[in-house]
Amino acid sequence: MKDREVSQRQPEFKKVLRNFAFIIIAVFIVGYVIFETRSIIFGSSIKISRPKDGEVFTESLINVAGQAKNASVINLNDNPITRDEEGYFEEKLLLSPGPNLIKIGIKDRFGRQKEIFLETWYKTELTSTHNTERL
Repeated sequence: MKDREVSQRQPEFKKVLRNFAFIIIAVFIVGYVIFETRSIIFGSSIKISRPKDGEVFTESLINVAGQAKNASVINLNDNPITRDEEGYFEEKLLLSPGPNLIKIGIKDRFGRQKEIFLETWYKTELTSTHNTERL
């Protein structure tokens, strides 16, 4: 009698083990697909490391640097710029005396666009004198 009960339990145990393994594999596959398609779901992103918004410069030539992820096109003031394989970019920009608006735009392969605007200030002797005279 016990042998018969044990032999009946073995197929049940194998069935439960097989179902458990199937569920684990299915969860792994779904998780992997979500992980790999996150760039499609969330689109491109951009992070600017230099300059900071509102930064004041005493030199007219500055470096604009950052990283764009999942972007097919990067523009600095509507001019295309290059990046490395990891999306890092660095470009020189000549500032005009006074306030300057920097526009950095990205576009992903699906045409979705994002833009960041940074305001910087190039302070020269002329702009410093001019502003103090007005006050």
